[in-house]
Amino acid sequence: MIAARRLFAPALVLGLAGWTFAGHAVDPIGVTSLSVVPATGRAQVVIGVTSEISVSDFTLGSPHRLVIDLNGAVLDMNGSYDRIARGGITNIRYSQFKSDVVRVVIELDGQHPYEVRRSASEVRVSVDGGTSAFEAWHSNSAAATRQTAREADPEPEMRMTPVAQQSSQPRITVTYQDADIRDVIAAFATFAGRTIVVGKDVSGTVTAEIRNQPWDVALRAILEGQGLAAAEDPVTGIISVDSYANIQNKQAVEPLVTRMVPVNYANAAGLAGTLRQMLARDCQPGSGVPQAA
Repeated sequence: MIAARRLFAPALVLGLAGWTFAGHAVDPIGVTSLSVVPATGRAQVVIGVTSEISVSDFTLGSPHRLVIDLNGAVLDMNGSYDRIARGGITNIRYSQFKSDVVRVVIELDGQHPYEVRRSASEVRVSVDGGTSAFEAWHSNSAAATRQTAREADPEPEMRMTPVAQQSSQPRITVTYQDADIRDVIAAFATFAGRTIVVGKDVSGTVTAEIRNQPWDVALRAILEGQGLAAAEDPVTGIISVDSYANIQNKQAVEPLVTRMVPVNYANAAGLAGTLRQMLARDCQPGSGVPQAA
């Protein structure tokens, strides 16, 4: 039993390697290589990392793109993709998107189902529906060596993004240019027919082009780009948008609610530390955690 409140955007709050909780920083994870390799009926983008990492993903249209954010990471490789089409992938771009986020943008020739898996040393993105008759590409010799070693001795993987679990919320197409973040959130509230309360410290501007994306996925990506999170009240359905710290502080003084919260594909050791910092003050270790009836 986990004492918690329903989170509207759990990927933004739980399991973000590199995020600081209560002043405890996590060493950044190196992104060291990238490969595109053939598999049966699909192409796979293999991202080499120095340890297990938290991943966020979403798609964009016109042109079709798959965006992979590696949280708590620093880019530690050079070079660029050769722009040769491989299995539906037409180009790949990667950069240090933020000080603690490496972003990999996979450009596609159309809409393709995809799946994200991770292990201790890599993130593997499978793009279905394209030809697998192509020669592998590697960003450096280390990537080629990694792939050869993996074929000889596969690592256990954790599935991150099964297609069946993608959002079924209504889709939105909208473009913002230097729009006030509060106006953007209000527009999403109107579109979704939801009540969204914005914290007093929320500020900034948004530049984004969103095409045919579920509204909750699009809003999550916008909030993440602003360093914000959202929490949904499980009783009223009201969504609160604020900084991570403010949401955490607010939840710490609210009455404790005990609920079963399913947690999928998370590293147990990393999740335990994150949850410990998010516990309400009356639920700290040694305080006698209430048991469910």
